[in-house]
Amino acid sequence: MTEQEFRDYLESYGAALEKWPRHLRVKAEKALVEDAALRDLLTAEKEFTRAFTVDVPVPDGEFENRILAASYALPQKPALRDDVLPRLTSWRIAASVLLFAAGLALGSFHAARTGDGVTQHDTLMSYYAYGEDGGM
Repeated sequence: MTEQEFRDYLESYGAALEKWPRHLRVKAEKALVEDAALRDLLTAEKEFTRAFTVDVPVPDGEFENRILAASYALPQKPALRDDVLPRLTSWRIAASVLLFAAGLALGSFHAARTGDGVTQHDTLMSYYAYGEDGGM
């Protein structure tokens, strides 16, 4: 068994050789007798596995209540005051209307100045004639 094969099987079946399929376990045990690097690899994998198999005690019934009580005990500060939101919304609406009006005015001014399209000077509306190729 090569080192790469051993690594692949170790990743697939874990560090407990007794859980490996019999034919692979026999090959692995033979390779471990012959190769010290594979023994070091198996030892490192066993230590790694042991680090994640620590028994963690189940929390008592009051665990959730203690966490919630601690969170309520912290000073609560609102992220955004209630009176700021209507002002922000009204400013956004006003800015949008202003930008829309400026766009209409600049578009009408540009069309009248360059002579592109047909412009009615008694209104703010601009009409453009498009050719068959999609241009003006």
